[in-house]
Amino acid sequence: MRPFIFSICLLLAFQNSFSQDCGFIDEYNTGDSWTYTNFNKKGKKESSVDYKVNDKRVSGDSLFLSVTTRLNDDKGANDYIMSLEMACVSGNLYFSMDKFLQGMMQQIEGMDVEITSENMEIPVNPEIGQILPNAQTNLSSSINGMAVMDMTITVSERKIVTKESVTTEAGTFDCFVLEQTITAKNKYTSSQTKSKEWYNASYGMVKSETYDNRGNIDGSTLLTNVDR
Repeated sequence: MRPFIFSICLLLAFQNSFSQDCGFIDEYNTGDSWTYTNFNKKGKKESSVDYKVNDKRVSGDSLFLSVTTRLNDDKGANDYIMSLEMACVSGNLYFSMDKFLQGMMQQIEGMDVEITSENMEIPVNPEIGQILPNAQTNLSSSINGMAVMDMTITVSERKIVTKESVTTEAGTFDCFVLEQTITAKNKYTSSQTKSKEWYNASYGMVKSETYDNRGNIDGSTLLTNVDR
């Protein structure tokens, strides 16, 4: 869906009168930014991702943020830049599944890549025990017309399990905790990992952890800076 972009006057009037609860999507505005820092299983910093809101707009009863992300390696060098869209529709938040493809995107740089994604749904006001819809992404790549990769990534078993307080460099946040399973599958192999994500109503994801098949932490991400 490509939302109609309202004029500046209409957008300002809408922001003052918008009654739908859209959580952090409603609280971020054009020019605001935030940073996530990624750590390996030993807790060592590996990279960071800077997010910046380029546009905030509406279409009917839906609210959208257009966001640019910039991935930096552990030395602070720019690795790549991409764009994504976040949306609030009827009290649910939707995200592109591109975040699950960041590592693979680096490995297949220079190839022709095609990604088909379903939106990732997060409720604004979840209840403990709530089951969330699955989401799926298909990724294919080729070189000079020859197929070299065809992979499907499915996020399933998504459930709100509890509420917890999380403290990072950006502050202390009351969060609900989402558990889910991530399965990556191609023609020859399949791998599966578990993950947990901590979400705050005003700031979005604050923390995430992935786990190996023994339940040990394989990597983590923290919200480390917010500028708004």
